[in-house]
Amino acid sequence: MDLNIIRLQRNCVQAAFFVFLAGCGSSPPQQATIETQSVEPSNYYVGKDAVYAVLTSGSAGSWVFGEVTESDLPPEKGFLVRLNDLAPAFDIRLAECQPQAYSANHKCNPVHPFRDKDVGVISKIINGGIAAGTAGKVTDVARTYKTTFNEAAFNQAVDEALVNSGLDRDRQELLNALDNYVTMFRDSRATLNELKRTADETYRDTSTVELDIQPRLSGLTEYFTNDLNYRELVELVPISGADKARNELKEAKLLPCNARECVRKARRAMASIQADVEKSKRQLQSSPNDAYAVRCSKTTHAGYLFRMQCPEEITRLPTGSAPLPLELELLARDFDGLYPEIELNDENLAITIADSELSFTNKTSDYLSITAQTVYYNSQIQTTARPISLAPGAVVKRPVSEFVSPAIHIESNYRQMTPDKADSATFQFGFAAKYRGARDSDETTLFDKREFNVGCVIRDRIGAGPCDASSAENLQVTERTTVPY
Repeated sequence: MDLNIIRLQRNCVQAAFFVFLAGCGSSPPQQATIETQSVEPSNYYVGKDAVYAVLTSGSAGSWVFGEVTESDLPPEKGFLVRLNDLAPAFDIRLAECQPQAYSANHKCNPVHPFRDKDVGVISKIINGGIAAGTAGKVTDVARTYKTTFNEAAFNQAVDEALVNSGLDRDRQELLNALDNYVTMFRDSRATLNELKRTADETYRDTSTVELDIQPRLSGLTEYFTNDLNYRELVELVPISGADKARNELKEAKLLPCNARECVRKARRAMASIQADVEKSKRQLQSSPNDAYAVRCSKTTHAGYLFRMQCPEEITRLPTGSAPLPLELELLARDFDGLYPEIELNDENLAITIADSELSFTNKTSDYLSITAQTVYYNSQIQTTARPISLAPGAVVKRPVSEFVSPAIHIESNYRQMTPDKADSATFQFGFAAKYRGARDSDETTLFDKREFNVGCVIRDRIGAGPCDASSAENLQVTERTTVPY
C-alpha cells in the first residue's frame, strides 16, 4: 500500500478519535487486564546497563528517536524503547477496555499506533455516529473492546526511527561507548588515586629536605636556652606537579542526550577523560621541583610564646640545602614545676633538691628509714608516707613530682613569664622528712621552709644564675619529738 495512503488513513482515524474524546465525560479510565507479558533481555542484548530512547512520530509522519536516557519512566510524549535489544519498554499486555477518553499512549487508546483493536467496536466509534450519554459513555457501542500489541507495527516504526536518527549504524557504538566510559572513569580514578598516594608519599616527605635555617632572635632573649627545634616551627609544602593534579576527575553526564548527538557526545567524553588522565599521569609521575611554600603560623612551642616571620617560598640550591631565614621575637616563656634548690642537713641525713629532683644521702654507718615526706608550696601542703630505706653511705634519688599533689603541681607552674614579671613575684616552699636510724627509738624530722623569688629560681634553673633565691632566714629545723606537720 502507498505510504501516503497509510498516513492519510491514520490521520482520519486520529481526527475521528478527537471528535470522540470531545463527547466523553470526566469518568476515570478503566481497563481489565486479561494477560501479562514481560519483555526480558534477548540474545541480542547489547551493553551492560539499560539505555532507553523515546520513539516519536516526526512532523512528516515518519518515526524518529528523540531523547536517549537511562530512565525507564514513561515519557509524556512518545514510546519508550530499550536500545539494548530494541524491545518495547511500555505496556504491551493484552487489555479489555471500555470506551473512555484515554491518554495518547495508553494501551486502550483506539488510535494507539502499536495496538490491534476490535474492528467492530472501532468502526462504530469512528463511523457509526457518536453520541455521549449522561454518564460520559458512548452509546450504541459495545461495553468493552480488546487491544493487543502489534509487534510488526512496532518493529517497523523502530526500524524507521533507527534510520532517521542515525542509530542504525551507531547504536552498538553508542551502547559500548556508554559502558566503556563508566569502566574507563572508574579505572582511571583508581589509577590516579594510587598515583596520588604514591606522589604524596614522595612529595610530602619533606623531612629529607636539608633546611639551612638561619634564625634571628629578638625580644626575651635572656630566657632563651637554645632549646628550640626550628625545624618543628615551619611546615614545607612542595610546589610540584602533584599539587596541580589534585582535582578529582569529573564524571561527564552523558545521558540524557539527543539521539543524533549521543554518539558524538560519548566520543568527546571518552577523548576528554583520556586526555585528562594522561595529563594527570604526567604531572604525578614527574619529579618534584625544588620550590617549597613555607608556613610558619605557630605562636607557641616548647614553652615559648613568640612571633615569627618567614618567607612565603624557598628554593633548594644545587648543593641540596634550602636556606630559610627566620625572624623570631620571643615574648614570654612558661616554666612548669618550678622548685628551688635547697639543702637540708643534720649529722645523719642530707636532703637536696636540684633540677626538680630529690636526693637522700645516708651519712651514717647504719641503716636509715625515711617514713614520711611533706612538701609545702605557698598554702598547699602534701604529706606522703613513702618508705625509703637507705643503706650506710647510700644515695637515693626521686623526682619531686612523686611527692606533690595535683594542687601543688598547678601552683608550681608559671605561665608566660617575663623577667620583670618574675622578679616581682615570690613563693613559699618547704620540705620535711621524718626518719629513724636503726639504733634509734625516736623519729627525727628534718624541716626547711623559706620564701623564694620567682625570677631568681628561674635563673638558677636555666643556668643564668646563681643567685640567692631565698628572701628569708634559714628556717632549717631538726627535731626528735615534735613534727611540724
